[in-house]
Amino acid sequence: MSESRIDMPPYCKHIKGKHYGTEIDDWVDGYFKYLKSTEPWNYDFENGKEKYLENTDYEQSILSQLIFIEIFKSQKLSADICECGLSITVNKGTVKKTFLFDVMHNPKRGCQPCQQAILNNYNGGKMQFENIYHCVGNFAPIPRTIISKNYGPRLQQIHEYLNELWPCLLKFMQDNWMCFPTDIYELMSFKEYMKYSCQQMYYERIFNKLYCIYNASENKTDNIWDKIIRELSNIVIDEQDRLISFDNLLKKSDIKMIEEIDKRITFLIELRGRFIIYLLKKHHFTTL
Repeated sequence: MSESRIDMPPYCKHIKGKHYGTEIDDWVDGYFKYLKSTEPWNYDFENGKEKYLENTDYEQSILSQLIFIEIFKSQKLSADICECGLSITVNKGTVKKTFLFDVMHNPKRGCQPCQQAILNNYNGGKMQFENIYHCVGNFAPIPRTIISKNYGPRLQQIHEYLNELWPCLLKFMQDNWMCFPTDIYELMSFKEYMKYSCQQMYYERIFNKLYCIYNASENKTDNIWDKIIRELSNIVIDEQDRLISFDNLLKKSDIKMIEEIDKRITFLIELRGRFIIYLLKKHHFTTL
């Protein structure tokens, strides 16, 4: 990373005993300081101790909540904190739904590519994307729902059951979007969700186009990233677009496969993080 965050206090710090209403102005100030910092996409929420409480997760932090609230607002939706350090509400007209947060590519013990990295001693058993997995490009709002009306796991648990593979969870959500008992479809379609949450690059056609630009450049400079972001900002998800999949790569189970999956995940996290920051700066500061 370009700057160390280990000793700096979090941008949105909760002081024990203080009420949400007395802290929100300080949190908003912290959010704007984050946005104006050097390479905010690369900010490590773990190193910055960006937690609401000790028993909450970095992806659920106040800073993460504010980032995605503003992302939704930038696309003409209304959004607000529902539960500090846990959830936000998003509404359009009279329809309001609650969203939780998840780490998209999580190097837990059950993560299939990470297991393969250990078995094959790839990079000392550690994937490169693990260096940025607590950055904003790897956090996603997901609907607060269970898979059936009266019982069932949350989507975070489904993600874990699917070997922590984000493309698999996206496919599960796409296939079940109209069936979730919280009726999330009343607020947005699945493709709208993908746009609103800045996940366009998880569609095969869009990913291939942007990844080709990335691979064609020997030096991954800011100019190349600017070109990729400009391209992405002009792409519209088509009705026939299909989600990406790692299935074919995972069948190979060798070093080259692990290296390619690692490269793709690292690319996706950085691209999405940079795109989120681009949209937020465009929303708040200037016409880009």
